[in-house]
Amino acid sequence: MPSSDSQKSAPDRISALPDDLLIYIMWFLTLQDAVQTSVLSRRWQNMWASLTILAFDATKFSSMRTFRKFVNNVLLLRSSLSDPVPLDELCIYAVCHNSDDSLDYSDIHPWIRHALNSKACALT
Repeated sequence: MPSSDSQKSAPDRISALPDDLLIYIMWFLTLQDAVQTSVLSRRWQNMWASLTILAFDATKFSSMRTFRKFVNNVLLLRSSLSDPVPLDELCIYAVCHNSDDSLDYSDIHPWIRHALNSKACALT
């Protein structure tokens, strides 16, 4: 079993991959996991924002409130980049079983506006 010293000196081969390949790998992750890669290194900090398809799934969250917050934060961070990537598709999967924990127009309107401003080809 390798010692912790040898693990610290091991090269970071994943970060050495080209950006296009890293983004391709992120396509296989959930959006939540892709966003979490931003803590890996400075190079990875905004890599997730290069995804051209954003698929938000409310079933992955404990409440509609946390889902709403995640979507708002992702779209805010993405639009604040100096050179935003065009958006091909914005997908929102949100089934509300409880009327107290639902989305309304004031929640969804900014998301649709973001898709339109990003010239998204599809909105689902």
